[in-house]
Amino acid sequence: MKDHSYPPDVNIEPVFKQHYSQPPSMAVVSAMADALHQPATKIESLSNWTDPVALDSLFENTPEAISGPTVTFEYIGCRVTVSPDSLQIEPLTGDDHD
Repeated sequence: MKDHSYPPDVNIEPVFKQHYSQPPSMAVVSAMADALHQPATKIESLSNWTDPVALDSLFENTPEAISGPTVTFEYIGCRVTVSPDSLQIEPLTGDDHD
């Protein structure tokens, strides 16, 4: 099984975006790059962790004013939570792993 954790010497900063204007998959990659202080082209592909097309389709035609789905998944050693009007990235702790 592939180890998807990020090197322990990398400082991951929590990110919270109240609004995003890109498709959710692109917003997640952009926010993760910000959290890791890396260019988006240098971080692991989101498709290694979740299906970006499926993620985007969950939020298609879901106006921000309407309560829609909330999706939470792991990505590069972080917990990512996406809803129609926000996304949050926070580092996993030792208690978060199986």
